[in-house]
Amino acid sequence: MEAGMTRCTDRLQFCLIMVMILAMPFCPADLVFNVSYLPIRNMHAGVTYRLLTPFKLHASFDWRSERYFRVDRIDEAKRLFYNEKKLTVGGQWQVGQGVTFDFSGGYTFDRMYFEGEGYSDRDFNRIAIANGPFIAVRAGLNF
Repeated sequence: MEAGMTRCTDRLQFCLIMVMILAMPFCPADLVFNVSYLPIRNMHAGVTYRLLTPFKLHASFDWRSERYFRVDRIDEAKRLFYNEKKLTVGGQWQVGQGVTFDFSGGYTFDRMYFEGEGYSDRDFNRIAIANGPFIAVRAGLNF
């Protein structure tokens, strides 16, 4: 799901988001909001702003959950779960036609592995991973 306004005027630009009206000194076409949700605990909420033609700034919140069946499981209902929440900010630079570099950093928190039948078992057989900052550099090629 993606939301953005396309109406710009010479004097002022207005962006309507939900029930709020905000005056912004740039055309809302340069600002992109995106939200995605995949049941049960996988979500992404982000915003991207095109600062210059080849350069974009971005910020996002991600909550992801993964589930695995263990190979040597006795109880078919028991699974290995991984959960993580992440805040990210960064910039993306489009070097040429289809070539991009992304520099970002952020903070991960509420990371844990646990064994059980569902999220309600998150305090059983749990391995908590410390919260902490991260940095990332990515290169992309689109053709």
